[in-house]
Amino acid sequence: MCHIQTKNIPGVIEAFTYFLQTFPDNPQIPAVLAQRALAYEQDKNYNSALTDLNIILAKYPKAHEREAALQLKALILGQQDNTKRMVDTFRQLLKEFPKSSVAAQAQYYIGKTAFEGKDYKTALTALNTARQLNKEDYYNLASVRIILCHFYLKDRPALTKEVNAFMANSPAASVPPEVLEWLGIEYYNEKNFQAAEKYLSALRKVDNAGKVKPDYLFYLGDAATKLKNLPEAEEAFARYLQTGKDPAGKFNPKAA
Repeated sequence: MCHIQTKNIPGVIEAFTYFLQTFPDNPQIPAVLAQRALAYEQDKNYNSALTDLNIILAKYPKAHEREAALQLKALILGQQDNTKRMVDTFRQLLKEFPKSSVAAQAQYYIGKTAFEGKDYKTALTALNTARQLNKEDYYNLASVRIILCHFYLKDRPALTKEVNAFMANSPAASVPPEVLEWLGIEYYNEKNFQAAEKYLSALRKVDNAGKVKPDYLFYLGDAATKLKNLPEAEEAFARYLQTGKDPAGKFNPKAA
C-alpha cells in the first residue's frame, strides 16, 4: 500500500506477487489480485492484468471486486482493440450488476462499438441509455453519434429533433457539418426557408475548415432573401462569390 501511495508500480507488483505466493489461501486474495491487475494496467502490461482479472472472475464469483474486475477487463480489451470481447464483457457487467455505477460507461462503449460497426439501431439504444444515466459525461459524446446514426439512416424527423435539442443544450458544441448541410438543403427544397436558414446558417459558423462544398452558401443566401433577412443574405452571397467555383451560380442574374 505504501508503494501505491508513492506510485511505485514495480514495487506494487513485487509486493503483491510476494503476498500471493506466501499466503495463497488468504481471504484478501481477490483484493490483492485486483490491485496487482490495476498496477499491471498502469504499467501497460495488459496481458498480465487480464490474467489476474480472469482469476478473480473464474475463482471468486462472489468477490466484492468482481464488478470492478469486469469494468477493468473491458477497458483493457478496448485498449487492445478487441472490441468484440470488450462489448461482451461490458454486457456481462450489465447483466450481473444492472444498477452498476459504471452502467453509463458500459452502455456508451457498447453503443460506440455498434456505431463503428454501422449497427445504428443497436447504437441508438445504448447511446441514448448512456446519456440518460450520466448526462454530464456522456451527453455530448453520445449525442453526436446519435445524430450521425439518424443521418446515416436518413431519418429526418428524428434527426431534426436531435439536432435541435443538441444545439439548444450544447451551444458551444458543433453538429457535424455534413448533417447541417443535408438538413438545410432538404428543407430548402421543400421551401421551408426558415428551417433551411437555421441549419445552413449554423453550418456557415462551424465550417471553418471547408469540409463541405461552398454551394450551401448560395442556398443560405436565397433562403435568407426570401425571409427578408438581408444582412444574412448579403454575407452568404459575398462568401459564396469568394469561394464558389460554379460560373453559372456566380454570374446568372436569375439565379441570384
